[in-house]
Amino acid sequence: MTYHDPDPEMGLLGCILDATPDEAAQIVARVNPATFTHQTLVDAWAVIRDIEASGAPIDIVEIARRWPKVHPGQAAPVLELSNAQSSVPSPANWSRYAQDMAEAHQRRHLVTAAQSIVDDPANAADALAQIESAQVEATVQPRRSARDVSKMLVDDMQARAALRGALAGISYGFPKLDAMTEGLQPGELVVVGARPSIGKTALAVTLLHNIAVEQGIPCLFITLETSDLGIHRRLLANVSGLPLGLLKGGRFTDPEGAKAVAFQRRIAQAPIWYRTGIGQMDGHAAAREIRATAKAHGVKVAFVDYLQKLKTDPKAEKRTYGIAENCEAIKAAAEQTGVAVVALAQLNREAEGDEAPPSLRNLADSGQIERDADTVILIHRKRTEAIGQGMLIVAKARDGETGAVSVDYHGPTVRFTQTMGRPE
Repeated sequence: MTYHDPDPEMGLLGCILDATPDEAAQIVARVNPATFTHQTLVDAWAVIRDIEASGAPIDIVEIARRWPKVHPGQAAPVLELSNAQSSVPSPANWSRYAQDMAEAHQRRHLVTAAQSIVDDPANAADALAQIESAQVEATVQPRRSARDVSKMLVDDMQARAALRGALAGISYGFPKLDAMTEGLQPGELVVVGARPSIGKTALAVTLLHNIAVEQGIPCLFITLETSDLGIHRRLLANVSGLPLGLLKGGRFTDPEGAKAVAFQRRIAQAPIWYRTGIGQMDGHAAAREIRATAKAHGVKVAFVDYLQKLKTDPKAEKRTYGIAENCEAIKAAAEQTGVAVVALAQLNREAEGDEAPPSLRNLADSGQIERDADTVILIHRKRTEAIGQGMLIVAKARDGETGAVSVDYHGPTVRFTQTMGRPE
């Protein structure tokens, strides 16, 4: 048989078709579909993922059998698939094809970004973020042996032992929550879920206060529902103890005004960056913002308020698929940059009016949110109480404890605090 060097995308497809089931699964797991341009590969990939999910072997016969199910009304391009398989000398070549595809993907990003800057110089920041995103995506992740990972684990254990009981991550500002989770960990996705008007944003603002203002750790706040001015005003109420209504109405006494100005000076020194994305930002744009601010400002924690407000692809078959894609993009940005992401999420309406604490099943619109999250914290309190008690329920902790933390809620100052001395 005579082989020729195929187009990288068709070469990759040929490697998958010529590989053993284990080899094919590894290729599928490690290739970035964002690098695809060839329509045959795009269409075949959807069928391959369907086959992979069922556990069946990935071969031309199975692809042809399932093709009409995934692409109704279309005939499987059997000849093209056969040519792709016969064009590769060995499935082992897949990593070279994948790297060529990733580099071509990066070049396309660079050309698009450069043209964007030429057409509109004011667009330079977004264009540079695109370039940064492409550089990250252009790397094929290495395979590590058990020996390599064991060395990494030993180094990690030694680093944690050297802390001598100190917190390994970034403190939430809630001692019991810190003890349960070891704090916010670099590269992890923490999802905070609550019913409407229960206090998702209030908790995020409290954490912003505890992390950026008190600890001086650089933070990004992506707001999709309220303006950056609105979030900053809530932060001032949280830090100063002045009621939000007072700050919005401007009806304060001279001492209250002086207090507001004094605390505002303090907040102005905090390493906080805001990005308003109301009605215009999807998960990929949010991920680019996380990457860009991590590089430019050393951001360590990013807040997204909130996941279901991110735009979804109108061409997506279901809204849940769009939400899942947004969540995956943000999770990838967290892992790639080492930024801890706190993403707020709405709980579905079946939890409305329910006096029982919420659970993971109440996360609205997408099970992918739960699957991607390293930690899920659910807020439970009575909506009718502007000042009252509640719980932060750690419903999922990939590397920590689950349980509840008793808190006090003070709506006028947009603040949560851990209840001290109260039994859990």
